[in-house]
Amino acid sequence: MNHAFRILKARKSMNSISSILLFSDGSDFGCQEKIRHSLSLIGMETPFSINTFGFGYDHEKDVLTEIAEFKQGKFFFIDKPESIDRCLVECIGDLAIAVAREVNINIIPQSYQNKSIEIVNLYSNNSGTLHDENPGVVNIIQPSLDTKKEFMLELKIPFDELKDLQNDIILPLATAEIQIVNLM
Repeated sequence: MNHAFRILKARKSMNSISSILLFSDGSDFGCQEKIRHSLSLIGMETPFSINTFGFGYDHEKDVLTEIAEFKQGKFFFIDKPESIDRCLVECIGDLAIAVAREVNINIIPQSYQNKSIEIVNLYSNNSGTLHDENPGVVNIIQPSLDTKKEFMLELKIPFDELKDLQNDIILPLATAEIQIVNLM
């Protein structure tokens, strides 16, 4: 993987869509931590995905899935040689129909009477990179036309401090801004 990272970083020309394809037929417990560490060191600005392929029944599906999720890729299970082409077509097809290099979503909590609503957490199931330092920011790498992402916000609403508002009032809790980088 380090070699793949170096190749991506040293490219003379940048593609609008980039991905690493990792093929494995065995087990390497702990490798995901090495890859996570390598990702933290490479300092690449250009977004890319990692897609993993597990051959046969001896690979570690959970490890390969975790590695793919580091960079919003997918895990593909290849149970027999005849499945290779189907998995590659699906993987490359997803990359080919990407609509942007990156989409950034910023959820902004609202304030009322100088009382702020806070985002406590943003939950997602492999839907994008969530930022611990700013729970209202999501980055989605190389979304395709059929990409569907689901998120759930946990908000802290200061109800006691908002009690002076009228009854039956509708208050927007948050707004969302979206930035599309390199629309295809």
